[in-house]
Amino acid sequence: MALLAGSAPPAVAIVGGAVVKSSAYPWFVDVLCGGSLVSATRVVTAAHCVPPRGFSGWAVHVGGQTRRVVAFAQHPQYVHNRLDGRYNPEGEADDIAILQLDRPLANVTPVAVSMLAPRPGAAVRVLGHGQTKPPPASSTLVGPASPPEAEASVTRSPPPNPLRAVDLKTWDDGHCERYWHGATEDRYYPTAFKPGAMWCAGNPTPKGKLHSACLGDSGGPMLVKQAGSWVLAGVVSWGERCGADGDPTVAASAAALRTFIFDPNPAWGPALAPGTDTTRIAGTIAAGATATCSTPLHWTRAPDHTEIRWLLERRTSNAHPRVVQGGASSTYTIPSGARGDLLSCELIGYTRGGIVTAPSQYIRVPRT
Repeated sequence: MALLAGSAPPAVAIVGGAVVKSSAYPWFVDVLCGGSLVSATRVVTAAHCVPPRGFSGWAVHVGGQTRRVVAFAQHPQYVHNRLDGRYNPEGEADDIAILQLDRPLANVTPVAVSMLAPRPGAAVRVLGHGQTKPPPASSTLVGPASPPEAEASVTRSPPPNPLRAVDLKTWDDGHCERYWHGATEDRYYPTAFKPGAMWCAGNPTPKGKLHSACLGDSGGPMLVKQAGSWVLAGVVSWGERCGADGDPTVAASAAALRTFIFDPNPAWGPALAPGTDTTRIAGTIAAGATATCSTPLHWTRAPDHTEIRWLLERRTSNAHPRVVQGGASSTYTIPSGARGDLLSCELIGYTRGGIVTAPSQYIRVPRT
């Protein structure tokens, strides 16, 4: 399982478990990933679930009510790790974000947030709308689970799967750390699991039916029972093949991140105005020519800094776009080897609390 999200790289869904009534978890929020209402105006999800354009203007539906997201904040350390080049797409500490709603929700009791990490061997419950089957053994899931891009202010269709719940058992930190520090090449980086900031839970019957979070459940709750009630102890973050290899699901620790969750004045991420146009490429598009990135964009919350990144993509090789130039320059000289490639430019805006990437125009470089 990679980071457990949806499309532009992955998230998780529930494998095994059973369909549950949404009314039993009225504070569960669908933001393409999962989310949890922790106060009348605040939702918690995974940081890697924030779409490229942010959440500004999105509608969320909770308890039969609709609210708009007016601000989001990713954990500042998560943002820092991405900007200084230390970002690890297979697993990241502080993988948490908060969404601020335009006005309070009425008659919906938020989920309580635990002040303690669960004990090893504790029963935990995971909720989600994601995939219900693990990917084939040949699949390699790499990268964070970001939800598909959606236009701000557009009401989205309901999730494809009903809400499901699965019960797991927590592992002790040493067991989880040793597992993810295994010697196999396809395991995550040695620094992926961070005791204290994360904890994990796995299948209580590994030789029986699979039970796990899976693609599409990122950001959703990992719950533990305290005084007879479910409380939020973790936010689903990452894993590997949805339990198919006995691997555990890793959660960001709600107790460790509690101060950020309830910060009354966090560093908010930048926000593009709804309906903002794409970046545009001007000039002659040909090998050897110099193209210019035009950025006619409008911000409702301005970034502290911006960067322009030029990307080339070879469609014939199924390779991901590669960054060929980054920084403040709005011009790029197209090399001769780019003939036939797709050229695009991105404008990235960021604050301590978030990163937003403006949509890009793609142009094919002529082969001749």
